[in-house]
Amino acid sequence: MRQNRWVVMVSVFFAMGAANFIFAQESPAPNPTSAAKMSVADDVGTRIFDEYKNCVVDIETEVTLETGQKGMWGGSGFFIDKEGNIQTVAHVVKVHGDAVVVNPFMPPAKIVNYTYWVTLVEKQKKWKAELVYANLYSDTAKLRVLNADSNDYAAARLGDSEKVKVGETVYAVGSPLGLSNTLTGGHVSSIHRFIDFNYLEDFIQTDTPINPGNSGSPLINANGEVVGINDAAVRGADGLAFAVSINLAMKDANRQGVVELPWFGLEAQVLNFPRTGNYDRPRFKDVEYLYGLTGLDDLEALTLLAKLTRDQWAIVYLLDISWDEENKSPAQRAGLKQGDLITKLNGRPVKSGMEVRIGILDIPVGQRFEVEYARTENGVEKRDKAMVVLEKMPREVMEKSRMRRTYLEPDGFYLESLNGIKVKISD
Repeated sequence: MRQNRWVVMVSVFFAMGAANFIFAQESPAPNPTSAAKMSVADDVGTRIFDEYKNCVVDIETEVTLETGQKGMWGGSGFFIDKEGNIQTVAHVVKVHGDAVVVNPFMPPAKIVNYTYWVTLVEKQKKWKAELVYANLYSDTAKLRVLNADSNDYAAARLGDSEKVKVGETVYAVGSPLGLSNTLTGGHVSSIHRFIDFNYLEDFIQTDTPINPGNSGSPLINANGEVVGINDAAVRGADGLAFAVSINLAMKDANRQGVVELPWFGLEAQVLNFPRTGNYDRPRFKDVEYLYGLTGLDDLEALTLLAKLTRDQWAIVYLLDISWDEENKSPAQRAGLKQGDLITKLNGRPVKSGMEVRIGILDIPVGQRFEVEYARTENGVEKRDKAMVVLEKMPREVMEKSRMRRTYLEPDGFYLESLNGIKVKISD
């Protein structure tokens, strides 16, 4: 049977139109001082490339379907230690669900096997690899090469993404469009960005050129430290790319297999809403927003809630509710309600609903943890604590929480998030 080879677009590209404007102007005469500064900047890029050319690898993911057909896509990754571990993003090595459509004229077929190969082009070395873990919710993953000599490759130096500043220079070394060991550079445009693509997000936004094939490559600061993993870019935009913060990725450092989230049973608003009034004097639009979010049908309670809701609190807007005692969610068992304001998890302040999502990653199933919250009752503010025990997520809840589905359109194979963002991963 003829092998089907998918040509991939492994970087995440959103369908977005953009107008392009080109302005011609007379070039100024060279400035010796500027030339000297450029030389210093170039030296930083050269040093980083020299360090990472033996660290960054090309990744090939070959899948076998139950029909016997094979498909392939790929991306980039980088060694993080001398034990052969390679960090990358999940969409390079794994897809959500079991069913994949190979072409429009055949029925869906399950993936029955994944095979991974990594290539260090600089040394002309190629190794077979195994999957250590894949977190499809944060889009992070790790591979481990088999039978590799640690002298053949270099390990990345991991930085602290909490220290990243807007405006600082960053670099990427990856394999855009199959062009291995390509260095690109730019600046940090924003930090702690949420774009509603992954369920768990802490993106560094950058104008560093990122193209298909860069997914999984390191985002490196001027000190040569990896601060992010390149994950997404906006098609048609000029310099609009996103990297998973290295701190979020390293929360999975000790994971094994395909990561599944524990069941908390509630959702808190990811980003706090912009106000039309002040905290002490909310306006109608603020109260109306909270009514739509929480469903609380009490003007006095909503007004107090608007006053309580500050920048660093997370509003519970969705609760998994069951009237059957055996099927109650952990949050429901603990007495948490829609409209509650979560202020702390295990004594740690949370700034948003995204921090609630990320916070439960550190809590294993079966372990008790403390949730501090504020609530309005009979027009009075009440502060309390609840003890929650996370459970294994039921399958029906798990399917609802998955942020992507797989399907085929005439022009290629796609992933789609529940909010409608499409990601083309192959032709």
